[in-house]
Amino acid sequence: MTRLGGFGFWILDFGLRLSVANRSYQAVSACPSEEVLRADATVRQRPWFRSAIQNPKSKIQNRQSAMEQGGFVLVCVLWILAILTVIAVGFQRRAVMDARAAVFTLDHTRAMFMARGAVARGIVELRNKAVIDEINKQPGRTSYSQKWAHTMDMLQEKGYYSLPEEDASEEICQYHMRDEESLICVNAADEETLRNVKPLSLSAVRKIMRRRNGDPDTKEPAQAFQTIEELREIAEIKDRDWFGTEKTAGLNDLVTCWGDGKININTAAPEVLECIPDVNRGIGSAIIGYRVGPDGKLFTEDDQDFKDFDDLAQKVGVSADSLSSLRQHCKVDSQFFTITGIATLRQGKVIASCVATVVIGGGNAGVIKWREEIVES
Repeated sequence: MTRLGGFGFWILDFGLRLSVANRSYQAVSACPSEEVLRADATVRQRPWFRSAIQNPKSKIQNRQSAMEQGGFVLVCVLWILAILTVIAVGFQRRAVMDARAAVFTLDHTRAMFMARGAVARGIVELRNKAVIDEINKQPGRTSYSQKWAHTMDMLQEKGYYSLPEEDASEEICQYHMRDEESLICVNAADEETLRNVKPLSLSAVRKIMRRRNGDPDTKEPAQAFQTIEELREIAEIKDRDWFGTEKTAGLNDLVTCWGDGKININTAAPEVLECIPDVNRGIGSAIIGYRVGPDGKLFTEDDQDFKDFDDLAQKVGVSADSLSSLRQHCKVDSQFFTITGIATLRQGKVIASCVATVVIGGGNAGVIKWREEIVES
């Protein structure tokens, strides 16, 4: 915009100067001074001037030639003005695009810092978990009735970010957590549990165990899975196994690569509980039925949990074999969590996501994995 304005002012100044010069010439021609008259008389004495007077045809030809030259110059000037106008318009569009890019870059940065702040807020919540659990008389266990399990929007809570009220009502800056030990750990779960995972074929389970324990035939050393996405490199695992169907859960919702191999019965889904050896669907349904509390819904404040396995046996009623298997494969507390922070700006057109995997212990929370992503709609 600045470049185009400068060019316009230059054209206006040029036109004004040309107009003033033309008027000055007309004024001098109407009232010539003595010097002008003397110069005119001198010119009239020149041979070429006399020749021009004596030969009117030559004078007319000269005038026509001058007019043609003037027309050519005018066309050139118009073409130059057109070219300069195109260049100026191009500069203007480029300037507008640069300005928009700068604004969106700033919004991306702001949204990402907001998402990071949401994750940091979740980490603080986990650090305070032990103290909060003691106050709520829930020490030594992890369940969905606790504060960490409830999504919190930092814009609604106030005191974190200052946005105009009309903007804040349309944006979000929130975090939510997932208990990684509510899933089956592919790095630590025993082979029997993995075989009970329906999307995993027997061949896929063997390849997982071979990678975990090493392959003596190829002399490949033991190697843990760093992310669950690495499972997709196994040829036997198809998209349907990974994402699941309307009736069955996919591997993406059943497994993790974090934890000690034991499943938290206070946070595990029914599909995960059914994978535990000697635990049938009836026992899994009974566990979930107790956990949902009076309102019959998970992730609400009236959710219930089990203090230990004796508490589980008393409140649900399980056989000795099932209880023994639950003691072997399960627990009631968790140490590994994944925190996802999401922030939006410009009515959701700019979305920033920040994901951190955290391990808690000894009153502290340490980040073991961090990922950031910007999404434009």
